[in-house]
Amino acid sequence: MRKTQVALAALALMASTAALAEVKISGVIDIGIANTTKNSLGNGGTFMEQGSYTDHSSIDLDVSEDLGGGMKAYASLGMGFNANGYNDNGGTAGSAGSTTTRLFNRQSFVGLSGEFGSIQIGKQLSPFILSNVLLTNGVGNFYVNRMLMGQGAGLAAGGTGLNFSGFFITNAVQYTAPQIAGFTVTAMTTTPGGTHGNVIDAGAAPDDTNRYSALHIRGPIGPINVTTAYQKRTDSYSSWNAGGTVSLADGLTASAGYLSNKNAAAGSNTIGSYNIGVSYALTGATTATLQYATGDALAAGRDKPTLTNLTFANALSKRTTAYATWARGTGGISGALGAFLGTVDKDNNTIVLGVAHTF
Repeated sequence: MRKTQVALAALALMASTAALAEVKISGVIDIGIANTTKNSLGNGGTFMEQGSYTDHSSIDLDVSEDLGGGMKAYASLGMGFNANGYNDNGGTAGSAGSTTTRLFNRQSFVGLSGEFGSIQIGKQLSPFILSNVLLTNGVGNFYVNRMLMGQGAGLAAGGTGLNFSGFFITNAVQYTAPQIAGFTVTAMTTTPGGTHGNVIDAGAAPDDTNRYSALHIRGPIGPINVTTAYQKRTDSYSSWNAGGTVSLADGLTASAGYLSNKNAAAGSNTIGSYNIGVSYALTGATTATLQYATGDALAAGRDKPTLTNLTFANALSKRTTAYATWARGTGGISGALGAFLGTVDKDNNTIVLGVAHTF
């Protein structure tokens, strides 16, 4: 009898401990059939478009554990993939080619949260990139190309190179403060020296070369959801943005934002750009979104780029959305996701029919 009671107590303790730990697997698959006009290099035609609505396909593994006293430990692993079966993926957003095929090529971090806020360590989404998404109506192939247009050469995505890859910043420490009057403040920085293979890059001593930092503030001012952010990559570039979204009427939402970037290279100009958009619920399941962006010419002698995006999305269920998108880019901006080419000056039109499914 005594042994039985001990065994039952042990099982109860194990069940209680297991209940405190949570594991969640989620993701999205987004693929469509696209047709784009040929540019001056002859690129174009009909192809499989990846992430036109959501900007990526990915699988995420999230774990959390209640530590008691209002504290929680958590971790996240994210892997982008190409739903068409090839081994690369735009969802890694700027990672060097050698990193795009690896497991957990998006986010991979651990964190602690409590009354003090939250702190995360590892590879994480830049808070500046998150702010750029929040100041649009959030259709993938628009806000990605809008960021590329805003800063030329893809620097809006956070830089290039093995450890300075795109939207997701390596060697990063991020702190989010507790909300104050509905506002959230997030700050990110990186360690002075980048690492790869658990050694300092290139064998050099840690310094501030290519160090990344960002600050993001978001919250409500009356009916407007405001977002503003700043980022800097030492000896590379600095950027800031401001904008937000507002509900104008039942089912009608408007967005607007401004983005400014200054590259550190000698002779570089500050590039400014803005976006405006509206989203309207035609029915309970169908939404139409119209967005437009333009800005300063990316180089001397070039026309000012523009990007126009019209999307119709129909929610077939809570998890599945069918969509149709028309995108037009001028002044060297391609309407296809991630297809920015600074040497291409032919106007571009792209039509995508696709399906996005979350799980």
